[in-house]
Amino acid sequence: MLTGVYTSGMGGWSFGTYHIITLFGYDNTSSTNKKVDYVDTASSIAGYNGLYFNFVSLDNLWWNISQNNVQAW
Repeated sequence: MLTGVYTSGMGGWSFGTYHIITLFGYDNTSSTNKKVDYVDTASSIAGYNGLYFNFVSLDNLWWNISQNNVQAW
């Protein structure tokens, strides 16, 4: 699933910008630490210096999504 995020605080980004990522997995095995897997295809020219495959807590992801008005879900 594609969704818009604001990159502030996301791994690999040194600044905040509006961006699209691909969500591809969800780990619900822990009731207190839910994680979402995503792919970030931005290049270093765009200011991204992170990994291709990433994961983030559900709470942090929701914060990043709610800061961008381009959501797919």
